[in-house]
Amino acid sequence: MWVACAHCIGCPTSSLILNQLQFFDPSNSSTVSAISCADQRCAQVAQYSNSACSSLNQCNYRLQYAEGSSTTGVFFNDLMHLEKVHGNTTFFNSSAHVIFGCSTHHTRGLTKSINALDGIIGLGQRELSIISQLSAQGLAPYVFSHCLEGSGNCGGILVLGPILEPRLVYTPLIPSK
Repeated sequence: MWVACAHCIGCPTSSLILNQLQFFDPSNSSTVSAISCADQRCAQVAQYSNSACSSLNQCNYRLQYAEGSSTTGVFFNDLMHLEKVHGNTTFFNSSAHVIFGCSTHHTRGLTKSINALDGIIGLGQRELSIISQLSAQGLAPYVFSHCLEGSGNCGGILVLGPILEPRLVYTPLIPSK
């Protein structure tokens, strides 16, 4: 998962879908910390993100997409606030420490407002995908749902973890496949 960082070079500030994109500013978080190069999680992400050490001993990354665009930035650890739903009426808040990329530079297609976005959430099986991180902390099993709504009011709902409804079928993610 990566989000656009404040002061990102080449990052559009608006898109054709959203008027104003949101940027993460690490200086506004009292719980954020950069992942150091000595952290074992930096070595984990190096397998698929071309990570490298910065002069500040921060774990940097570079992700390149099939069409040639790329994003580079720094890995951070911060609290993600989650809203848990139990039944139809009970809501309670939870939080989890998650590792994510804070993008400081975009190239090619990611710089164009037609392709503009303020982050990407990966739902794959790698150790540092958001679903894997939440599952490792006991907050959500390896399953997610995405319901696309047809109305113009919203884009639907994303659920991390199971939905306990009759006749609903889901397929859990299997880490070894």
